[in-house]
Amino acid sequence: YNLVETNFGVIEFTASSWVTWAVAIFALDFVFYWAHRIVHTIPMFWAIHEVHHSSNESNFATGIRSPWLQPLMYGPFTMLLALSGIPIEVMIPVYLGQQIWKLGAHTEMVGSLGPLEWFMATPKRHSLHHAKNDAYENCNFGGLFLIWDLMFGTFKAEDEAPEYGLQGEMALSPIQDNFGPWKRLWEKSRQAQGPVARVGVFLWRS
Repeated sequence: YNLVETNFGVIEFTASSWVTWAVAIFALDFVFYWAHRIVHTIPMFWAIHEVHHSSNESNFATGIRSPWLQPLMYGPFTMLLALSGIPIEVMIPVYLGQQIWKLGAHTEMVGSLGPLEWFMATPKRHSLHHAKNDAYENCNFGGLFLIWDLMFGTFKAEDEAPEYGLQGEMALSPIQDNFGPWKRLWEKSRQAQGPVARVGVFLWRS
């Protein structure tokens, strides 16, 4: 990150300015929203991310159930922030703060947070993102804020009790849960007719 930001950063931000910190907070969450949404759309990225949704509960253990290949999934999007010029000494604490908030959003121990429910990705809002109910498919992608979901039409409020996890059985084995989705994609691609269709198995949902 520092190498890209130092050599190719477009804007010269001042690390001591509150404006820089505000830009970093909103820019990180904006990029995360789109990265998260894309991850749910492209099969090869979903094959990485799927393990995070494999728990049948919403708790802190779900929050730390991160894919082994997650850096490959979010790294390219993080580089957009480096290209913007946001200094690493600002981005590191902002990133850690967002990670702590996202971890805390994986729990049912917290009820409504009042006015924060209107614009923050609270536990109550994020729990729907992990639900397998058809009513909550592909919703509430924001890590810190709900504003992106409200702006881009992916926000949903609770209408029925969420049921967590994935459709079908999970192996409940770290190796199988992380690499099983890739095996299924590979087998599906071998059955596809023609090279374009085989590549397409990894790039778009059928």
